[in-house]
Amino acid sequence: MTLTSLHLDAEVFQIVKNYFTLQLFYILYLEEPVTQKQIRERYFIPKQTINNAVIELKNNGDIEMESCEKDNREKRMILTKKGQQYSKKLLTPLIEMETSIIDKIEEQYLDQFIYTIISFGDHMEKMMSQKTDNQNQIL
Repeated sequence: MTLTSLHLDAEVFQIVKNYFTLQLFYILYLEEPVTQKQIRERYFIPKQTINNAVIELKNNGDIEMESCEKDNREKRMILTKKGQQYSKKLLTPLIEMETSIIDKIEEQYLDQFIYTIISFGDHMEKMMSQKTDNQNQIL
């Protein structure tokens, strides 16, 4: 399935033509407010990739940045009213599809799927940690 098969209007489609922009909308819609660093750490998205999506959404007026209380250098991203409207219009059908699909999967396979995703994340985290440790030893 492609984004165009969701029958999105042209205005919404232009904003989400980039997968990472769509992913950022999704994250902010479900988890806001978050920082770029939190997104990079949770979803393993490269720094420049997430930064490009943030710039695009800021320029479109879909998000605004707010200083974190603990560290003013960190900025939390918050959907603007416009961003909330786009997110709702875009993500409601996607979330409904996801929910419908999950409801159709037998429980044993769903448990297996969840276990696999968690296991994948655990292995990814270990490998990234080892890589970081190896790089620190070289320095």
